[in-house]
Amino acid sequence: MKRAEPCLYLAIGCCLLSLTLTAFGPLQIGVDSAEYLAMAALKADGYPFPHTRLPVGFPALVAAMDSVGVAGQAGFVALSLIGLAVGLAAYFHLVRDQFSTVEILAICLATLLYRTTIVQAAVPQPDLLYFGVSLLALACFAKQTPGSFIIGLAFCVLAVSLRSVGLALIPPTAWAVLQSKRRVMHG
Repeated sequence: MKRAEPCLYLAIGCCLLSLTLTAFGPLQIGVDSAEYLAMAALKADGYPFPHTRLPVGFPALVAAMDSVGVAGQAGFVALSLIGLAVGLAAYFHLVRDQFSTVEILAICLATLLYRTTIVQAAVPQPDLLYFGVSLLALACFAKQTPGSFIIGLAFCVLAVSLRSVGLALIPPTAWAVLQSKRRVMHG
């Protein structure tokens, strides 16, 4: 099993490199992407966000990227890959006591090879960033310290601002609150 570990690290590195190359391909814009970018353009020009079904976290981030000149294809891909890398690292942290390193690396590799992951890397949408932020919130909650709980709560709020599905983080947040109260009550 140990011999597979370097091969998996290499394969993960190659996948991340190939996803990075999507920064040089065409920008893929769907309906949601167009709406996110339009919201970001309004914000960058000083207008308020319009009333929409989409959360405002991603357009606000894109508007900030625009103000420093990195709101292009390479910037979107970099943002997605940062979210992906953070999510995989948080996942590794969450399950490292339940699975072997080889098993975790194999799951990470499968995530990188998943068609949706590959497609989303080149799309200006918050999906991969949400993946990273939400798993980071769960990793903070799992740490079960007062400071990590506050940080996890901040990441939970950020996740909800990126994707409405972030509301799914409410049950683990409630669990973390109950665990911290139980720890305080029982010393």
